[in-house]
Amino acid sequence: MNKVYTKNQMQISAFFLGPLGAFYFLKKNFELLGNQQRAKSIIQYGILAIFALCLITPLINTSGISLAINIGILLYIGMVFEKEQIELVHKEAYSNWKVLGISLIGLFALLTMNFVIIFVYIMFGIIKD
Repeated sequence: MNKVYTKNQMQISAFFLGPLGAFYFLKKNFELLGNQQRAKSIIQYGILAIFALCLITPLINTSGISLAINIGILLYIGMVFEKEQIELVHKEAYSNWKVLGISLIGLFALLTMNFVIIFVYIMFGIIKD
């Protein structure tokens, strides 16, 4: 069973349900390619970037900046797939339902992390309720 996550699946997941699932999908594709080092680094950088975004996003009042960040993540995911995973393009893809399920779990984790960060910001008076 050598199924892969496609570029479109990753990008749609990242745009509508948050980048956590998309970084997981990139990791799984790197593991399929046998590149454990890159799989580990993509998850580490992905989690670091997501955590930084969660810290910064509540402090920004403009939705345009949030959209720009999402588009940047989409471009990054596409670039990584095109540059390092293009050989997977003709392999059988995982079901879109599986992608949706994993992405929803990632969205729940992301919302939970945002909720905790916003709560801490309110508690310390960084943002006003």
